[in-house]
Amino acid sequence: MTLILIVAGLLGSLYPDDIKGAIPRLGFKPFTRAVIFWGTALIGALMFYVRQRASDHARAASERRLTDRAKELGTLITTMPPADFLSRCQTLHWESSAAVNELLKTPVDQMPRGEIERTIRVLLNGVAMLAHHFDAARSDSHYAANLMIFVASESFESMQLPILRAKLFFAEPDVDLLSLAGVLDLNLMLSATSEPGNDASDPELQPFALPVPSKTESDLGISRVLPGAPRAFVQRAPDIYRDTMTLADWCQNEGDFGKSVTRQVREYFTNRQFRSFVSLPLYWPDKIPIAVLNIHRDAPGILRSDANPESSKHFIDVTAPLRTVLLTLVERLFERERLDSALET
Repeated sequence: MTLILIVAGLLGSLYPDDIKGAIPRLGFKPFTRAVIFWGTALIGALMFYVRQRASDHARAASERRLTDRAKELGTLITTMPPADFLSRCQTLHWESSAAVNELLKTPVDQMPRGEIERTIRVLLNGVAMLAHHFDAARSDSHYAANLMIFVASESFESMQLPILRAKLFFAEPDVDLLSLAGVLDLNLMLSATSEPGNDASDPELQPFALPVPSKTESDLGISRVLPGAPRAFVQRAPDIYRDTMTLADWCQNEGDFGKSVTRQVREYFTNRQFRSFVSLPLYWPDKIPIAVLNIHRDAPGILRSDANPESSKHFIDVTAPLRTVLLTLVERLFERERLDSALET
């Protein structure tokens, strides 16, 4: 391009009169000095235009790459856990693993049920503290964790039905309990807050159960599964809600639920302290979950979901070994309950 422009300039300086005189009668004479001059000038201009377009395109692509890298860096910063989060998680895993090993060494008939429940609460307390630390929340923020145990409808006993119906939340009044796949039942003894060193149960909880429908979708493909623990159970995947005040609207607009269920959801979360939560299923591969771990806080945006929805994935992935420990403890608790039932019989 530079050489073409130099040639055009050279011709223009050597033959100015020929060029000026040829303008009126250029026609299609390809070999005149004027045609060569204007041809080189046009080629040079075209090459300059093409070069400029290529340069602009390359610069725009470079700017896009820079912008994408900046976004990636921003995402990385907003999703990274605090500096000592991994060390705290490792310490909790070591401590909980040691507690589980002690439980497994002890025969089930010599391990009181209350001791197993206390060990579970200690671990739940640690999980709630980790969530608190992950969010870098204020010291007066309230975090808590609990377990909801799945009870299949096949195991319902006639004497259980009135009790289950009395504590069943977010269901139609005339729901047939035996038509459900089961319920997720909250055991108050399997709950804890994030208060350091506190192995007591969460005093703000009340007994309740949530339905797990046999048919998870309507004929139109609309979900019939409640958000939170039921959905985490059915989908075998974490279910996180950054603001519980939007759940009733979701049930009304996105789910297949009656007006009474939507009203119950709205009233319940309007009068509760926790404003965001995450539900994590506990299960072994290729098996249905046996329980769901719920973690909640008293403000929107648990696990920094307000800042970046992907941030919760880091917490969920890193704490997977702790959920395995919880799963082992729950199975141990089931063994003790079966033994107690056999002894009563």
